[in-house]
Amino acid sequence: MKILQLFCGSLIAFSITSCTSKPASVENSIATTKTVTSAPQNTASGFTALLEVIRSTEKAIVAGRLDRAKIEFTKFENSWKTVEDGVKSKSADTYKAIENEVGLVNSGIASKQSKDILLTNLQKLKRSIIKASQQQSISNSQVGNLI
Repeated sequence: MKILQLFCGSLIAFSITSCTSKPASVENSIATTKTVTSAPQNTASGFTALLEVIRSTEKAIVAGRLDRAKIEFTKFENSWKTVEDGVKSKSADTYKAIENEVGLVNSGIASKQSKDILLTNLQKLKRSIIKASQQQSISNSQVGNLI
């Protein structure tokens, strides 16, 4: 009799637990949904941050503050890391263009090129960043405000 009571008690406890907890597949799909839906927001903020870096670098160059431009443009790399892999996977050409333009801006600031050349290279970089953001199929409402 005690064995039967123990067995029934365990069965009841198991039934209650299995009815109240979600199966692992449900938990996994919820986690996946959260990850997928948050990715575009992170991507959008990454592109927005890149455009903000470009804008602050442009302001410093226009003001003739290459020292400040160098400081501002060093922030580019951190923001670029957040979107770089996605850009590379969507378009190798856009990725290569951005990498090339970043190199031109960095070397231009370091060698104290003219404002015109620096601003032209920043504009090219800005266009490539906008193109990359559009290729990522994200909502560009935040990015559009910076154009």
